[in-house]
Amino acid sequence: MTIKYTKMPELKDVVTLLKKSPEYNGKLNHINEERVMYASYSKKNSKTKAKIGPIPQRFAIFIEDYDYLLEINQESWLSSSESERLYTVLHELLHIPAEGFDKESKHYKKTNQHDLQDFKELVTRFGTEQEVDKVMADSVIG
Repeated sequence: MTIKYTKMPELKDVVTLLKKSPEYNGKLNHINEERVMYASYSKKNSKTKAKIGPIPQRFAIFIEDYDYLLEINQESWLSSSESERLYTVLHELLHIPAEGFDKESKHYKKTNQHDLQDFKELVTRFGTEQEVDKVMADSVIG
């Protein structure tokens, strides 16, 4: 089965919305949404809703304007509420370290695994999956 990829520039607006929200402003200041490539992929039976990582080195010479690739599963995205979409993007952005866009840093183009603190913060803030809609609506969509 071939995976079909398409550009998804509207994700940049989601990132900007999250960065501007008072709730996440401080945690996302380091995100340079201009240096993230946004794409969706179609794979009906994917267990992954989204993923973020550095632009693969073998392609970096062709797309020098980007450091990271944020990929969203199209089927999952279309069946998610606006709040779930915001949560998914926030979750992925939290993988980028504070110095992830700094070419002089050893953390440039790296991603972090979520540690216990990240997980605790997400669960404390959003609770179970059923609570995501209310919390995201109150804090971001507002």
